[in-house]
Amino acid sequence: MTKKILLNKNKYVLVDDNDYEWLSQWKWRHFDNGGTTGYAIRTRADGKGCIFMHREILNLEKGEITDHVNGDGLDNRHCNLRKCTMTQNNQNSRKQRNNTSGYMGVSLEKIPNKWRARICYEGVKKHIGLFNNVEDAARAYDEAAKKYHEEFAALNFPND
Repeated sequence: MTKKILLNKNKYVLVDDNDYEWLSQWKWRHFDNGGTTGYAIRTRADGKGCIFMHREILNLEKGEITDHVNGDGLDNRHCNLRKCTMTQNNQNSRKQRNNTSGYMGVSLEKIPNKWRARICYEGVKKHIGLFNNVEDAARAYDEAAKKYHEEFAALNFPND
């Protein structure tokens, strides 16, 4: 079962039933990271800095990283949290706010007026191909993401 913990700004975070009582002992608030959902945080006991709820749930050490499987930073159920590397976390990133194609890994090449699909793998941008149709480019990106990013792949068409 899932429960909600109310944050400020009329936001809430999802947690598992077995974490609810333990997490409710603190006052959590919404932290807007400039992404789509933000995170739940609380102030440290010494007043210096903050603690992220998802890190608290996984009991992470300094330097360890958490990935939200579905990309929702306010979904802190165990089934949505996993330890990962920075590279894996970046592979599961969602579409950027400045995206103009509407799809991850796709941009318009004005000359020759085609849609370019590319993916970043091991710090290198890899050209996938040029396409007449934006959806074809997005599907090609998805295939490359499955190949290179495996279970951390964020997809344009996750239900395909």
